[in-house]
Amino acid sequence: CAALHTLALPWGLSDVSALLTGCPALHTLNFNFCHGLPDMSALAGCATLRTLELRNMSMTGVLALGACPRLHRLDLTDCTRLTDVSGLGALAQCCTRSSSSAACN
Repeated sequence: CAALHTLALPWGLSDVSALLTGCPALHTLNFNFCHGLPDMSALAGCATLRTLELRNMSMTGVLALGACPRLHRLDLTDCTRLTDVSGLGALAQCCTRSSSSAACN
């Protein structure tokens, strides 16, 4: 799946680390209703990710989002257990830099 750009994962999935490691070109990822995913650490290798949908998830933190510098769209609708949003700080810093920054393009 090295050339895969879009992936929508089924409900109830609990481990995606091996899958995401093999898909380095992902641009769009949909994890909606995957209540079995304890955290988003598997996203650390998704540097090309531009759109991420995490609706109605049970994870408590999004620290790994800091490793997604190209993320343009993030949907956290109904993630009611989310308490650690420290990963969003890195995204916010990236958004405030100039668009010519290699780290944010």
